[in-house]
Amino acid sequence: MKVRKLEHELTLARVALGERENELKDLQDKLQENVKQREHYEKLATKLDEQLLRSNVGEGKDMAESEKVVDATDSTFSIDTEEGSESVLQVICGQRDRFRKRMLDREDANNGLKQQLKATQKALEETKVL
Repeated sequence: MKVRKLEHELTLARVALGERENELKDLQDKLQENVKQREHYEKLATKLDEQLLRSNVGEGKDMAESEKVVDATDSTFSIDTEEGSESVLQVICGQRDRFRKRMLDREDANNGLKQQLKATQKALEETKVL
C-alpha cells in the first residue's frame, strides 16, 4: 500500500515536472522573441537617429543644432527651417519616439518574462527534488 502511494506521488511529480519543463520552454521561446524584437527596434531607432543627423548636417546645420533635434522628445518643438521640412522632421521624430516606446515596452515585457522564467526554473528545481 505504501509503495503504491509512493509510486502515485512519483507519477504526479513526473507529470508536474513535464508541465514545468513545457512551461519553461514556452517562456524561453517568448523571451527570445522579445529579445529579437527589442534588438530590431534598437537598430531602427539608431538608424533613424543617424539619418536625422546626416540630413541635418547635409542641410548645412551645425552639429549642436542637429543633436538638439535628435534628442528632442516633444513633437511640437519649433526650429528655424522651412515649414515643410519642419513637419517632416516632426513626423520622423514622432516615429523615432514610437520606436523607442515600443523598445521600452519590449524591455519591460522581457524583464517580466525573465522573472517568470526564474520562478518557473525554481519551481522546476523544487519539483525535481521531490
